[in-house]
Amino acid sequence: TGLGMALTKKFLDTGGGQIEIDSDKGQGTTVTIWFPKAGAVAPPATQEPAAPPAYEVTARRRRRTVLVVEDDGSTQEFMQAALGDVYDVTVAGDAEQFRAALDHDIPDLILMDLSLSGPADGISLTKEIRQKPDLRHIPVIALTAHAQDRDRQIAMSAGCNDFLVKPCPLAELLNRIDLLMPEDTAA
Repeated sequence: TGLGMALTKKFLDTGGGQIEIDSDKGQGTTVTIWFPKAGAVAPPATQEPAAPPAYEVTARRRRRTVLVVEDDGSTQEFMQAALGDVYDVTVAGDAEQFRAALDHDIPDLILMDLSLSGPADGISLTKEIRQKPDLRHIPVIALTAHAQDRDRQIAMSAGCNDFLVKPCPLAELLNRIDLLMPEDTAA
């Protein structure tokens, strides 16, 4: 369907990478990907890209913790790399890991995928923490591939504080996190 290539391009655009596709009928297709963090130099763009929204890293942000609830390994790695310079990041791939992470340390914010493998999904986990007095204060951002208005309504009704469709620009994600991140009372 070509959806995989479109998602790949979106992820690369979000992370500052580039993709080039060269296809010749009967000869095959060559896909070249540049990852800026790997030190590769991307080819010059044919058009000057719009500057991404600015995002300033501060010491307050470095001390905060984000729990990423995501069952896809590639997305887990991407989120750790993307957020790791700004926040302390813990990843949970399923309900059991999510509960274990909460038993170990209470995060300042949760990024919750709505579709998780296993018996519990992001909606049920969000409802679960909203029922616990010691956890209900934690901001939850639904970060999901589900893009319908109905999905947003369900997530917000379950107790999510915000809703983002992935892939989303990293600067937007960081700004949304910053808006919901509780103030650092120890500073």
